[in-house]
Amino acid sequence: MVIKDLNSLKKFFRKVKKPIFGAGVYAFDRLGPEDFLPNYQILSLYSSEETNLIEKNLPVFCLEEKIKKKLRPKNSSTLLSHLETQKYLSRFFKPLILVYKSSKRIEKVAKNSHFKMAIPSYQFGKKLFEDKIKFRRILEKTKIHSTPGKISLFSSITPHSFLKLQKEFDLPFVLQHPRRGGGKGTFFVKDKEDFQRAIESIKEDPPKEIIVAKFINGPSPSITGCVTKFGILSTRPQYQICDIPILYSRPAGSGLFCGHDWSAADFSKSILLQAKEIVEKVGDYLKKSGYRGIFGIDFMEDRQKGKLYVTECNPRLLGSLPTLTMAELKKEIPPIIAFHILEYLEIPYDINIKRILKILWQKREGAQMILHNPLRKESLQKGEVRPGIYRIANNKLRFLRFGYKFSHLKRKGEFLLTEGLQKKGTKIEPYQRITRILTQEQVLDTTLKDITQKTKKIIKLVLNKFKIT
Repeated sequence: MVIKDLNSLKKFFRKVKKPIFGAGVYAFDRLGPEDFLPNYQILSLYSSEETNLIEKNLPVFCLEEKIKKKLRPKNSSTLLSHLETQKYLSRFFKPLILVYKSSKRIEKVAKNSHFKMAIPSYQFGKKLFEDKIKFRRILEKTKIHSTPGKISLFSSITPHSFLKLQKEFDLPFVLQHPRRGGGKGTFFVKDKEDFQRAIESIKEDPPKEIIVAKFINGPSPSITGCVTKFGILSTRPQYQICDIPILYSRPAGSGLFCGHDWSAADFSKSILLQAKEIVEKVGDYLKKSGYRGIFGIDFMEDRQKGKLYVTECNPRLLGSLPTLTMAELKKEIPPIIAFHILEYLEIPYDINIKRILKILWQKREGAQMILHNPLRKESLQKGEVRPGIYRIANNKLRFLRFGYKFSHLKRKGEFLLTEGLQKKGTKIEPYQRITRILTQEQVLDTTLKDITQKTKKIIKLVLNKFKIT
């Protein structure tokens, strides 16, 4: 049987008997595969207000609910290494576990247990492709354009280097720590004070080398690729939402990730061709290195020159998930996560790669925004926020109905609050994610670097609902 579209994909998975689990901090994090995998289940570290809604539609093992406390650190390693989780998994024959990213601890646990991980080894991460300097050197080998700049010894960067770098790159310019992700290691230097703050921050975890690069004044697209035995699959690129203070006001770092906008992704033919060529070249390099499954590439787009510059590679599952999967399913697109899972099932399968690629590159609609605690201190959530569908009526936030995923949105003007919602009276950490906001509509403005005033109004009303003090 050849998989050529969503229907044939679902038909194939109906015959798969292997138990498959998604593991994450919250149940929402690993949603998506339940719509094409009949026996899919979820393992979650923590409970949240939407967990009960999810449990009505598919099995969820929640460690916090089982042991009645929150464990640290807040990751899948903590979940999978716990005896209660392992006890639950022991009921199933050689289950396959899907997680956001691997770690040395997860791989040790998996080796000593009877389950298998559906994720590339941690050794592809910070020690290789996530390291921005190592990845920049790979780009040079494969003749892919990264942002114009250079690799410098960090010990050679002193307070006196500012004027020299200003002359070389103009203002603003960019400093990048090679191993910090999510924008926390990227610094846009507009003046000498920014430069000094960036150097002090990098000194907290001093690398041997850093990247100094030209600032590209444009939006930040990203693309999802998937290494398969048939070749490199990829999706149409989307725009990232970055550096929006009302969503994420962390003082250190630039290019802070705040979400994605698929509705805004009207790229020129030239940009689409560049993105496709780059994702295939990087994917081929990953494949030769023994990598399998999903990866992501972030870009900067110079709209005046019509050129894409690669900034980093993420060899793991991505922040676009599970919303990307939900948006794909809404358009009857076979989700790219399905082909990642197929690579780790270790059973024969066949795909019509040309047809699948063509479908994957169809445009999707919708956007997601990640909202964080705006306070720089441990805070208290004094408001009650229900998971579900809302709209704005008479300048107020109006709850319409319960829901937890993208398909629960039905009409224009509706938006969904989901993922990690906590009870009234919960302590909130500084900059902690407090919810994910999903909408079927575009949220980026015409610059593609900021969100619309209408969207900012919605976020202000949502924040007021949380009553964080």
